[in-house]
Amino acid sequence: VTKDEARVRHLQRKLSRKHGPDKRTKTTPSNRWIRANNQVRKYRNTMANVRRDLAAKTAHGLAKNYETVVIEDLNVQAMMTRGGAHKRGLNRAIAQASFADLRRRITYKTRWNGGTTIVADRWFPSSKTCSECGEVKSKLSLSEREYICHR
Repeated sequence: VTKDEARVRHLQRKLSRKHGPDKRTKTTPSNRWIRANNQVRKYRNTMANVRRDLAAKTAHGLAKNYETVVIEDLNVQAMMTRGGAHKRGLNRAIAQASFADLRRRITYKTRWNGGTTIVADRWFPSSKTCSECGEVKSKLSLSEREYICHR
């Protein structure tokens, strides 16, 4: 759990203890609830801005330093399904990474700098292919984290 997530949880706990709006009874929120809600919204907005800034700077660095950028097309929706509570942190990290936004930024920034962006197919064996000679290993077990070419 990062410091930012802990801070949001703290602010939301404070918010939950205040008298908020209720559509059923048509009660108006208290001023303290409004103040606490604004704190939560402001902090969440700050976190989103930090993530957006990091994506912009990363895309800028890639587009500036490399003429050709290859992006792997991932099935993000399938990565986030199934797994239950033990996968909650991973799902949150995948959602916050906003891969589609990063891909969009890299694509237009490489075009601005005169480069190209190549989108690798979802089924392309990138982990099994040697970057030196291009040899593709037929079987790569999950325990093998690094592919070592024997040529």
